[in-house]
Amino acid sequence: MDKTEAYECLGVNDRLPNLIERTNKYLLDLRLANWISQKQYERLCIKPSEVKLAH
Repeated sequence: MDKTEAYECLGVNDRLPNLIERTNKYLLDLRLANWISQKQYERLCIKPSEVKLAH
């Protein structure tokens, strides 16, 4: 763990909100193009209140 600094604090460099936004936009684009169903979209969509970035 010391070698990879896996437990290093992210501080102000938290990329999670941007990652969630981009992922949800991509899923919405797939939904609007009818590549995935509404049910699939709802199950795959990321809810910001339910996730944490592993560190």
